[in-house]
Amino acid sequence: MFCENCGAKVEDNWNFCEICGAPAARPVKAEPFAAEVKRLDENDAGRNIVLSVKEPEDVEDEKPRAPKPIRAWTVLVLFIIIVTTILLAAFALKQVKENNSYKAAYSTYSSNPAASGSSKSKTAAPKPSAADVSKSERTQTGGTAAVSKRVDPYDPQLTYKRMDGIHNSVLVSDSVFNDLEALIIDFDNACEEYINSGSGVIFDYIESGSNAYSQQTGYKAKHPGLTQFYQVINVVNARQGDGYYFVWVNETLNVTENGSEKVTTDHWIYKITKSGGKYLINDYTRDPAY
Repeated sequence: MFCENCGAKVEDNWNFCEICGAPAARPVKAEPFAAEVKRLDENDAGRNIVLSVKEPEDVEDEKPRAPKPIRAWTVLVLFIIIVTTILLAAFALKQVKENNSYKAAYSTYSSNPAASGSSKSKTAAPKPSAADVSKSERTQTGGTAAVSKRVDPYDPQLTYKRMDGIHNSVLVSDSVFNDLEALIIDFDNACEEYINSGSGVIFDYIESGSNAYSQQTGYKAKHPGLTQFYQVINVVNARQGDGYYFVWVNETLNVTENGSEKVTTDHWIYKITKSGGKYLINDYTRDPAY
């Protein structure tokens, strides 16, 4: 037998020509039809001829293999990968939106870097009025009116833990109060980022080796799974005495830990030092008036 494409000799058991690769045309063996005639008896009216026909053998065609069915576990793995990718993308988008909103919220509350160490603005931004100012569902209120109109929370009859010099303090001027107020806002901003994501920006506002430093690092280590978001930051007033500044602050936070969510309101007194024209938090304690 010879290839119909290139004329090369093709063996009978070849399916393809080994020279050009064309399918080998096998000759179909034709067998004569075998007829079997059965004579009828003489009483029959005619003849009934029964033909037994043997059809030629079919030539087995080369058929393409059917694709293997997709296994169930493969579909499950693909589904899990797709769902996980979608969830991660949604979470990342949410974080980006929250960060952008968060930065925008505090952009008008930046302080003068030369005074308080803030890196958010080159010049001091205008302070809000005494009314609550909404910032990403939070409010920061401060006493920006004249010193005489600011409420003085100091009580000489109380004992202020680790607030040495507070009993010899006096109210600060408006300009100093504004700088201290901005420092507290920036510090709480950085504190939230530190607790939630481990950002180290907070240490730009804390005096190294101070009680404030120990308290922040210890709190973070004690509550690794905790998240918190400030709802209200109210800087009430500030005083100065014996080389330190003392700032009264009321804070309302949304705190989540181990799946439990709660809202807390804390009243703090911050002890602040000034070094090289920069304000730094040295310590903080709870206001004994509450």
